[in-house]
Amino acid sequence: MKTIPKNAATRNLLCQCAAALLLLLWAYAATSKLLDFDRFRGELLNQAISHEAAYPLSWLLPLSELSAAGLLLFPNTSRAGFLLSAVLLTL
Repeated sequence: MKTIPKNAATRNLLCQCAAALLLLLWAYAATSKLLDFDRFRGELLNQAISHEAAYPLSWLLPLSELSAAGLLLFPNTSRAGFLLSAVLLTL
């Protein structure tokens, strides 16, 4: 069974590909939520969370997705972008 490649060039390429794919995911997810905001907020209000939490969450979720995409753009902040992506994927 093969593991993650040991040489730096291959590891760097894999990290860049993962960052690019996550960046596209978060940019699309946030944009679609913000473009049809009323529908997104309505769907969020239908979930099993309180209405008091749904209103701030309707703004925080797309903003955190855009933040993750922005952090993944730059090599210096990509680690924070990967961590934020992990948190968002577990929600």
